[in-house]
Amino acid sequence: MARRSARLGNPPQIAIDLEEAEDIALHLRLRSFLSAAHRAIARARQALDSLALRARQAQERLAARQAYEASGYVVVDELGRPFKTDRLRREVHRLMAQAGVRRVRLYDARHACLSWMANNGVPDTVVSAWAGHSDLSFTKRVYVHPDPRLEAGSDKLGELLAGAA
Repeated sequence: MARRSARLGNPPQIAIDLEEAEDIALHLRLRSFLSAAHRAIARARQALDSLALRARQAQERLAARQAYEASGYVVVDELGRPFKTDRLRREVHRLMAQAGVRRVRLYDARHACLSWMANNGVPDTVVSAWAGHSDLSFTKRVYVHPDPRLEAGSDKLGELLAGAA
């Protein structure tokens, strides 16, 4: 058990026996390792998702041959053309229905996600990059709305997301 001792004129010292120190060091190393492993797994998932999307687009390019347009956009149809907003909206609403979630406008989902990130400790620069904004002040003006009443909702959302993982 840790014991505190203080001498006159000296700051308090904490005495820890060797076994406790080893346990603390092991705990810290394990925590650091698990944190790094979790980040590596998340990056690997993102890379696999990206590769899967690229593989699907390559198959579509081969199938479409000359008709495929290399537009450079990420969200494209089978011919490489950017999704028009009405088609994207219909597709997202179909996926929402399939997932059994409430149907919302894409703009509202984007705004809610970015606002949640901004109000839950994600650095403003990261939120701005996710939004695709080049002007950080615009992101802060539009998406950063600190409101203490949102904490309860944030805690509930955190619990929900933690339970889904």
